[in-house]
Amino acid sequence: VHTCVALLGSRKCNDAAKIRLYNTLIVPITLYGCEAWTMSGKHENKLLVFEMAALRRMLGVSRRDKIRNVDIRERLGVKETLVQKVYQRQHTWLGHVWRMNNERIAKFALEGKVEGKRRVGKPKISWLPTALKRCGLNLGEAIETANNRSDWKRLRQHAGAYVPPIRQK
Repeated sequence: VHTCVALLGSRKCNDAAKIRLYNTLIVPITLYGCEAWTMSGKHENKLLVFEMAALRRMLGVSRRDKIRNVDIRERLGVKETLVQKVYQRQHTWLGHVWRMNNERIAKFALEGKVEGKRRVGKPKISWLPTALKRCGLNLGEAIETANNRSDWKRLRQHAGAYVPPIRQK
């Protein structure tokens, strides 16, 4: 890991090699298992901060240089944020699970209800309602759309596009 971080900040390595390293090592390691994450705004922000720190390190610029995040992404050719990638992967996984047989454990767990009383206070964020909100569909529409792969794939970009940028020009 230390070698990887050193290469990202190295001036001897060109930007194309750094972005390949970022896409093949940093992104997959960071997003491992993200299909099951329940993301709050705080988690989204932490992921975006990490991503921008890595991208800034690749270009050799700091926050003191006052270069906007959008400009850094443009220079490196990074089109999607890590948060958008998380939401797109979750959308893909959700469609995959809904197309499974009813006997599969993943489908049973996704559609299952927990019995008993919940704790007092604000309810915890749950995965399925937030995924449906990003799709812009209710449960019945989403299950029907997921059974048609081409329609579900078209919604994938919409699911990732739900994340608003932190600051625009």
